[in-house]
This record gives sequence, C-alpha cells and structure tokens, in this order.
Amino acid sequence: MQWRGCSLRVLVVALACSSIAVAVPAAGAAPPQWSTPVTAGEAGTIIAPAVVVDAEGVATVAWISRDGATSIVRTSRCTRTACATPVDLTDTTVTVSELDLAIASDGAIVAGWIQRSGAAASIHARSYRTGQWGPDAQVYAVQSPFDLSVAAFADGASVFTFRTIGGAGSTGDVATCSGYLALCSQTQVESGLSVSEIEVGSNGAAAGLLALTTLSGQDRQVSAAPLLLAGGTISVGNTTRTTLAVATTVLGLTVGVDLDGIATVAWSQGADNLMAQRFPVAQVPNASVPPVVASSVDDIRDGSIAIGSDRAGRTVLSWSVTPSAGGAGQVVRSLVYVDGTAQAPTTVLGAALGTTRNPALAVGGDGRVVLAADRGERVITRVRARTASTWTPRTVAPDSGATIQELRAAANADGQTALVWIAVVGTASRIRYSSLEAGDAPRVRFASRRATATQITMRITSNVAGRVSQVGRYRVGSRTILACRARAVRVRANRPRLIRCTLTGRARADRASRNLRITFTTTLRPTGEPPVRQTTRYTLRRRS
Repeated sequence: MQWRGCSLRVLVVALACSSIAVAVPAAGAAPPQWSTPVTAGEAGTIIAPAVVVDAEGVATVAWISRDGATSIVRTSRCTRTACATPVDLTDTTVTVSELDLAIASDGAIVAGWIQRSGAAASIHARSYRTGQWGPDAQVYAVQSPFDLSVAAFADGASVFTFRTIGGAGSTGDVATCSGYLALCSQTQVESGLSVSEIEVGSNGAAAGLLALTTLSGQDRQVSAAPLLLAGGTISVGNTTRTTLAVATTVLGLTVGVDLDGIATVAWSQGADNLMAQRFPVAQVPNASVPPVVASSVDDIRDGSIAIGSDRAGRTVLSWSVTPSAGGAGQVVRSLVYVDGTAQAPTTVLGAALGTTRNPALAVGGDGRVVLAADRGERVITRVRARTASTWTPRTVAPDSGATIQELRAAANADGQTALVWIAVVGTASRIRYSSLEAGDAPRVRFASRRATATQITMRITSNVAGRVSQVGRYRVGSRTILACRARAVRVRANRPRLIRCTLTGRARADRASRNLRITFTTTLRPTGEPPVRQTTRYTLRRRS
C-alpha cells in the first residue's frame, strides 16, 4: 500500500516520515546550548522582528527594514548555523508600519502587515508553503487599520484582528481568509464602543479565540468570542461575545489557546494584578469574576504578558514588573498551570541581575520553557527542561558594543527554540538569531507502516517506557469521522513495537469510493509522567 501526503504537524509534534531513527541523547550527555548568533539581515533601521519554528527546527524570521524613505518587509529562513539570503515580501512603492507572523499546525506560515501608499493604508499578507512564498493578498482596504494581530489555522485558514477609527472612537475589526489567502472577508465586531485592545490566538489547528477590551462609561470590559475552523473556513459574522470581566483599568490583553482548545486570556488590572480566565474555546463562560493570579506592589509592564502551552496541556504565563522601589531594573516572573490549576508564581529573572528588558517566552511541545531578556549587550535566558522542573541559566554570546532591542522567542513541538533580536551599533541595525537544540523529551518515532483491508500497522519506538495508544480520524465535509482505533500497548525504552489501528466499518465503506486523509493521534503515557500526544497525517489510498 502506497502512502502519500505525510506532513508534519508543527504545534502538535514532529514525527519522522521515513525509516531514519532520531537520535536520543544519552543519559549524562551535555545539556543543549545556544548556538553562536548569526545575522539574518542588516539595514539602517530594523523594527518589528517576528519568528516561528517549523517541525524540522528551521526558523522563519521576518522584520521591517527601513533605509531612508524605504520601508519593506523582509524574511529569512535560519538553521542552527546560518540564515539564508533575505527575501523581500514587499517593494519600495509602499511603506510598512506593522508586522506579525504566525504558523499553522500543517506547517503553513502567514506574514501579515499594514502598508501605506500615499494617504491610503491597508492590510496585506503572504503565505509560505511548499518551500516558497505565495502571492501578495489584500486582506483589508477600507479604513486606516492599526494594532494588527495574526493567527494561522490548519487547511489554509487565517484570522487578522485590528482596529480602525470610527465615529465613537476606535472600532474592533476581524478579517478571515481561506485557501491560503485566496479569499478574504472582513467583519466589524465592535463599532458602538471605543476599543482599546483586540487580540487573537489559536492553537494552529482548528481552535482560536478573539478577545477585546472596550470602554463603557468609566469602566473597561473584557470580552471574548470563539473562532472555530469548519470546512476550511472560519466565520465570525454570527459569533456572540461573552463578557469576562469589567474593571476601571485593563492593560496588556493577551490570548493563548492550547492543543486541546483550552483558551487562556490574561491581562493586568489595577496596574499590579495579573488576571486570567481559562475555558474551552467552544464554551466561553458567562460573565464571572476571574481569579487574581498574581498580586504585588510592583507594576506589571504593559506588553510584557506572554502565554505558551506544551502538548500535554500545561500552560505558562510570564510577565515583567517594575519594582515599586524604583530604578531601571525589571523582574521577570512566571506561573504554570498544571491540570488547569495555577501554581505559585516564581521569579525567574530577578533584580540582582541588573537591568533586564524585552522579556520573551517560548514553550515547546515537549514541555521545555525558555524565558529570555536582554541586559545591555547580552541576551540572558533561563531554561526549564519541563514545565515543572527547575530553572537553569543558559548563556547567549554577547553582541559587543551593541544595544539590544525587541527580543522575540519561539519553539516547535520538540522544544527546538529560536531567539531573535535587533542589535544596534551606531546607525546600523542587524537581526541576530540563535537557537537551542531539542532535548530528550518523551516521544514516539515511526519507522514503517503497512495497511491491509482492516488494519493500519505501524512500527514504533518510544524513547521512554510506558503505554502507547492511537486513534485515527478523517473528515467528510464538515464532519469528523472515526477511522480506526488501536488498543494501548506497553513499550520499553528504545525497543521497537507494533501498534495496530483497526479500521471501522464506516472507514472501510468510505475507502471504497475515495482516498482517506487520516489524522493519527498517538498518545504516549510515560511511566510516572503526564501523557504526550503526537499527530501526523497520511493519505490511505482508495481500495475498491
């Protein structure tokens, strides 16, 4: 039986699509270190860097490059040791002011930006897939947009949130695109109240959340609405928002969605309280008072709140505060949700380290957490091998004589992590890139597979002892159909084992008339550790 369409689901897991085994570090091996920084691009002035990491560990870096009157979007693909020659996504006939980058679970990347040509402003985007950037797509071109946020979904869908100036203040707007930006439409979700913040988050697959802050009288209201992918498209025209909180001060609204579709919405309230709501995307809760996740006399810095999740559903919040005692230093803190319960906040980068700025968070699917900040000429980081382990210092080689600006971080399902930052020396700017290799997190490797009329058999190897189960599903229209299910089998570390997924009667019947594009979810339950889910796709050829 021939298989095709083997793809890598980036935010879920990176699976080998060949018989080549992935090496697992031996016990006692040296811990992974940051690579020597390399330059992705140079210009007179660089702003708005962004980075995502695909399943193979290749980072896509994007930024806005300004040279005199020219302002364009550039991007480069970076491995651990080098970055490719930058590619221009725009030309010198327009001026670019904002940029965002997102990656979907099927590996597609979306770059969105706000560009101006004369007095007109509009949102444009391009998608990267099959090894190249697609054509320019105009996403929105009615009023002058600003505050752009981009989210990518599976099967070519993407969402753009932004604000425009309306009669009663700024409005909240959403544009949705399908077919890898082939078709885009726009919806105004709030026009009667002044919108101060609007954000979108997704798990890269089929679940996302829209959240916004509006001004009503003297209070600010935080509300949210689900974004669910169906048939390759996302509709927000009939989406009803739910109020999450009402307060006099709301800043730093941030949204994250994990692989199970659990959303986390966080913001600072009253300057020194970190607030959060967690709920399934499809079941946005009724208005309720969110818990005070963290409270102190120190002021939370606007724009510092970040959210990330691993593939076991554990979620990390990070933020920075300015000590009330004064001074230029900042303190970076984090908090982990385990089984939906908030753990005690911890200080990761303290005032003893001196002035720290531009905190960045990356959470790998394997549970690795990286928190980074800059201190003068150096990027300093703290790394957790798992979301529940202790923090370990890691050093990134300094940029001598440079001022570091706008640090960004991203990680893939295996925990391979990328850092990018702007290094300014005199009047010249450079985009700098460094990566941290994947660790030895629990995972399953697939060496071979075979299909019969009733079963799909895969040869697997786990790097830890435990139990492995599997389920396969495919779609017919907007419906998800169970394709097969495999009983749990016991596995020993680094010992091959067969797992057999038995096709359902419905799958066998459908296979008689069409190819089945099956998404396999393999669950590894390591002994003594939380379960790990890995997802990959195969196309099962028609069998009449």
